[in-house]
Amino acid sequence: TQVLSQRFPHAPNLGDFRQAAPELRTAVDIVTCGFPCGPVAPIGRQRGTADPRWLCPDIVEFLDALPHPPTTVVFENVPGLISNDNGATVRAFLGQVGELGFALQWCVVQAADAQAPHRRSRWVCVATHAEREQLQRRRAPGELERPPASERRARLAALLAPALDSPSPHRRNHDFDFGKFEPAILRWEVATGWPAPPPLLDGHLNVRFSSWMMGLPPGWAADVVQSKTDCLRLIGNAVVPHQALLALELLT
Repeated sequence: TQVLSQRFPHAPNLGDFRQAAPELRTAVDIVTCGFPCGPVAPIGRQRGTADPRWLCPDIVEFLDALPHPPTTVVFENVPGLISNDNGATVRAFLGQVGELGFALQWCVVQAADAQAPHRRSRWVCVATHAEREQLQRRRAPGELERPPASERRARLAALLAPALDSPSPHRRNHDFDFGKFEPAILRWEVATGWPAPPPLLDGHLNVRFSSWMMGLPPGWAADVVQSKTDCLRLIGNAVVPHQALLALELLT
């Protein structure tokens, strides 16, 4: 909430979407859903739909209750979503979304695919709405597929070419030795245009380095959220913008 009000002061904050008043959601064109990954994350218990944090039924209910359906819905989560319960979890969820009149297409993109110096794989799905009376299901939920590999490679090469030709960023104000990771760090500096901060500060993880690794502008969160723990949690739940852009470009 702090970052939203500081970085996007004119954006309304409706709070808990499950309790948003109907009159406040009459002109929704695009909906983005980065719903909690805890129920399907590999490091958790992977309880899926049995986890109390599972918000997918609430998302479907919210979409169905909108007076005018959005033209596009973008979902984001960890790849564990598509493997949870041998795929039954994601098939059930996307099947419900499809029944609302949305055609679905998804992919899995690593942050490294967008030049970031870490993997951080994320599942991204774009759902495009068709008028209910004109609805034609493009494919059944069990037949969801990624764009052809040849098409993905061509798009990826075109997207990354400008980043590789970007001017060098400003010089670092420290002499930390990144060792074998130096090429990856330098590549991300070129892609973002921002020099890498020192990873450690007073012997502890530097919040600004974590933010830089995510491709966020300098001070995007650290200048707003004073608590280091809260700031790291916020950064950890965020999406690398370059990675999200790449996924959307591949899917649209």
